[in-house]
Parts: sequence; structure tokens; C-alpha cells
Amino acid sequence: MKKNFLFILLIFLFLLSFSDPSYKISGYFLEFFFGEELSGNVSGIVVETGEKNTTFSEGDFEIILNSNLNYLENKFRIVIFVNTSNKTGFSQLELGYGEKASQTQSCVNRKYYFEGLAVDERGKPLNGRISVFVENEKNSTDFYGGEWSIEISACLIPGEIYNFKFLLESDKAKGFFSINQVGKF
Repeated sequence: MKKNFLFILLIFLFLLSFSDPSYKISGYFLEFFFGEELSGNVSGIVVETGEKNTTFSEGDFEIILNSNLNYLENKFRIVIFVNTSNKTGFSQLELGYGEKASQTQSCVNRKYYFEGLAVDERGKPLNGRISVFVENEKNSTDFYGGEWSIEISACLIPGEIYNFKFLLESDKAKGFFSINQVGKF
């Protein structure tokens, strides 16, 4: 399972050309708790248009996004997504002046997978049911011995940030939590 993690992301943004806007984003990412550099794929996407690029990084990175959006005319968002061997993280930037750029991307149907452990206040595993909700989609499944896993298919805009809500129910307890996740691209 990929674990969500916080990473430190220092970003420097440069406009490379006025006639055909390209955006150079430089930075580095570190493991949140210990500050060690991580290796993995770094992807950037313009949320409104879907223009994207990916590079491999050993901690520091540089990614160039070519875009038909001009920051002097429109506001738009860029998401930087980091994917290491067992962790993921993201950061979102909003750039520009003027009117908000219109969304020209269509949603893409993808599967999202989550897993976890359900225990009571004494640490004993629970049996029960887990449900996940995102946008207008829902899925539920039963679990035993505390370990749960659930998958949901949803049509989401690549690069947009979505809030996945979870409801965990057992005969002893009921709980709720949520996770922000980037629409896959």
C-alpha cells in the first residue's frame, strides 16, 4: 500500500517564455519525520488543462510544464505529485492574475485503493464494515480481524484534489475519517 506522507517542498517558479508560456518548477522533497531525501517520480499537472510532465528525482527536482495558459491573463493551478516506492505526497500552487481559467479536462474513471487497521481503545482488532465516499460514488465492504481494504472507482479530474470520506462501523464502535487525494493522472 502506498502511504500518504507529508513532504517538504521548496518551489521556485520561472516563466521561460512570454510567447509560449512554459513554467519551470524546481524544488526538493524530504521525508517528513526524519528529513532524509527521497527518490521517486515527480509529476506536475496544470489542473485546468491537463498539461503534464514527469521526471525522476533523487530528492531535488526540476520539471518544465508547457502550457497554453498565460499567468498574466488567467489564474490556474499546478499540482506537484511525488511518488516514491511506498509513499506519496502532493502540493498545489495557484498562479496568475485575472479571470480563473476554465476547466477543459474531462474526468477519468480510475480505481483508488485504501487499506488500514481498525482496533478498539484497548488495541483489540474489530470486525465490521468500512465505507468510502467520494463525489457521487460509494463502496462498502465487511472486514474481519481488524484489517480492512477497500477499492472505489470514480470519475475524477486528473490533478484535482478530492476528499475521500470513510465510515467505519462495528458492533462496538463507529468512526469517521477523511483523506485528501489527488485525482490520478
